Formats: sequence, C-alpha cells, structure tokens
Amino acid sequence: MPSKSAWLRIAGDQAFNTYSLVLVSVIATIGTLSLYAGKNPTKFLEIFAILGLSQLGALAPIFIIAPLAKRIQSNANRVAVVIAAFILVNVIRSILLDLLLVKWGLESESKLAFRLYSNVVFLTILYLVLAWFSDFIFENFSELSVKRSELDELIKNFYALAQEISEARTFGSRELMLEVGAITSALESVPIKIAAELQTQKFMDQLNAVTKSVVLKLRKLERAFPNRTSTPQISNQVKLSAARVLSAGTYSTPYAPRLMGSLSFIALSGWLSYFIDRWTALQWAAYLGIYGYIVYSLFAKFLVPTMRRCKPVTRFVIYELSLVPFIFFWLALLGYYAGDDSTTYGISATNSISVFIYANLATFTSGALVAVRENREVFEGSVSKLRAEVDVLVEIKKCEELIWRELFAGEIAKSPTTATVQFRDAIARLNRDAIEELLPSVLAIWYNVDNLLEL
Repeated sequence: MPSKSAWLRIAGDQAFNTYSLVLVSVIATIGTLSLYAGKNPTKFLEIFAILGLSQLGALAPIFIIAPLAKRIQSNANRVAVVIAAFILVNVIRSILLDLLLVKWGLESESKLAFRLYSNVVFLTILYLVLAWFSDFIFENFSELSVKRSELDELIKNFYALAQEISEARTFGSRELMLEVGAITSALESVPIKIAAELQTQKFMDQLNAVTKSVVLKLRKLERAFPNRTSTPQISNQVKLSAARVLSAGTYSTPYAPRLMGSLSFIALSGWLSYFIDRWTALQWAAYLGIYGYIVYSLFAKFLVPTMRRCKPVTRFVIYELSLVPFIFFWLALLGYYAGDDSTTYGISATNSISVFIYANLATFTSGALVAVRENREVFEGSVSKLRAEVDVLVEIKKCEELIWRELFAGEIAKSPTTATVQFRDAIARLNRDAIEELLPSVLAIWYNVDNLLEL
C-alpha cells in the first residue's frame, strides 16, 4: 500500500469523520462533567445540559465546512482549512461553555482564557490525531473492499468461463457421440461379402478403433478441468468477529509506547492546569508521558512475548490491569495538588474513564487493522491464484473453440457428418468399389477428429 504523508491523512476525506468528532466530544464531556459534577453533584443534569448545548453549538459549523473542504483542490489549503475548523470548533466550545456556566451560576467568574488554552491546544491535537487514524483505518478497509470486489469479479468470470466451456463440451460431445453411433451403425450394416474383403476388413477395424478412441477422449474431456470437482472453493467473506479482533489486538502490544506517552502528556497537562499553573502542569504531564513510554516499552518487550500462549480473554484482562499504574499516578498527582480528599479522587476517577476509552480504542482498532490486513493478504493470495486459473480457462476456451469450430463449422467435406452420410449412401447402393474407395477418406476424417481431441 503506498504511503501517504501525515498532512494528507489529516486533510483527507475522513478529516471530519462523524465517529472521530463524537469520540472527542465524549472525551471532552467526560472530563468537564467530572470536574463540575464532582463539586455540584445535585446539578448534574444542568451541567450535562450545558455541555450538550456547547458541544452541539461547537460542532454546528462542521456541517458547513466539511463539504466545502472536500472541494478544495490544493492540499496545503485543505490542511489549513481542516486545522482552522478544529480550532474554531474548540473556540466556540470554550466561549459557549464559559457563558453558560457563568449564566447558570456554576461559575462565579469567567475562565475563558483557561478554557481556550485547554480546549484549543489539547482537543485540537486529539481531533487531528483521530483524523489521521480515521483516514488510515478507512484506507485499510477500502483496500480490503477493493480486493474483495476484485475477487468477486474473478469468481464471477471463472464460473462464467467454466459454464461456457462446459456447455460447449456438452454440445460437442453429444454431436460427436451421435456421429460415432451413426458410423458404428453404418459399419454393422456393411454386407458380409463386402466386409469379408481383406482390405475392407482392415479399414473397418481401423475405423472401429479410432471411433472408440474418440469416445474415450470425450469421456476424458468431461472430467478435465474445469469441472465440479476441480472448481476452486474460495471464500470472499470478511471475517471480523469480536473474538478475532480481540485476539489480534492482544497478540502483540495493545498500547504503543509512543501513543501512551503522548496520551498521558496531553490528557494530564490539560487536566492539571485546572488546579495548578500551566508550566508546572506541563512538567508533571511530561513526567507521566515519559513514565508511560518507559512502562509500555518494557511491557511490550518483556511481558507480551510470554503472554502469547494465553487465551485472548486472559491477555485482554492483563492489558486492562496494566492501566492501573496510570490511574494510580493520575490519582496521586491530583491528590497532591488538588487536595487529599474523596471529592478530588472521585473527580479524577471519573475523568480516568477517558484514559480507558482511548487505550481500549487503541487495542480494538489495532486488532481490527490486523484482522483486516490478514483478510487482505488472504484475498490477495486468492486473487493471484484465481487470476492464474482464469487465464488458464481463457486459453482452454480459445483452444476448444478452435476444435469445435473445425469439427462443426469448418469445411463440410471434412466433417464427421459428411463422412457418415457418404458412407451410408455407398452401403445403401451396395457398391463395393464405392465403399472401398470411400473408406480411406472416412478413416482420415475420424483420425483428424481423434487428433483434434488430443488435449
């Protein structure tokens, strides 16, 4: 598959993929909801309504920008429009959220500067990352779809060619068997006196032998490729069951170290900024990012290889438990900076759901991509095999068409039907000289049929 630059992936047709937009919205909503609902649990519905309205208002421009962005021919301009659209979405979200929280009395004063910093910087990055992944995933599934369509077309061509060859063989065999029956019957009706002639008997024996050879070759042709037993049974179904995706996603490392390190930095830096100054928040987020990278590098290098003999469900449980160090570090930092109380831990525990969502999304997405790649490789092998067999069928059809054309649509004087008619006419006239004169040409015609059937 040809490589594509990150910028082209970001600004591709999947830049405003609905699932990606919804996912970032859910993550952002969980984070904000955990903050305000933790402090004001009795106003949960009001907070949720505010978040819903602000998120809907923020995403509204996408419905106008998305179709316009697809019409832009210049890659650079399209990239600029996509990034600007994501920034605009987060600016609108920040403004609406700030206005509604102050107006409904959930905030005593505006915190627009903090919201702009948190939303525009970090959520924009998440939008861009998911735009890249959406394009990558779509490309993989599109490639699988192309291979399946190609395989479907080849299967259709194979069966069409096989059917045409089979029908031609059926017709040709039936006609030739009729001619064999006719010439055999004619031989049996040769008068005994004429048949007793040594030269005549020799020709008749040769004619009997060659017609038997023709019958044997016709039967062999019926069993020749293609037939029901030799037709390949190729499945064109995509196998993406939950068990297969889970197994594929947990066979190797489920969470790429760089992904987990980056996720830790982005998520925690935005969250800690609510409690402490930005610079300190960035420092601690960087520590967690480095910690995540190291932990999962070791995890991938030492633990994963020993787990491959385990069942997929067992591997998945171990992977889920491996997220515990992240949550512990998360809670420890918040407890240290935001106050060691149950409310803070409850808020952070709720917010940690976003970590699980992203981590498990990475697991199942990687599993789906692995399963798609395996299906694509199977399809590629099937396509290659079937294409070779279709080429063989084309050659068989071309070769056999020449045979049937020569036997039934060629020179009339050399056809088996003409030989039979002439031979019967000579016998009917009881003309020994005519019979003896005709036998060599009849024999030559059937030898020609026998040679043509030598496939």
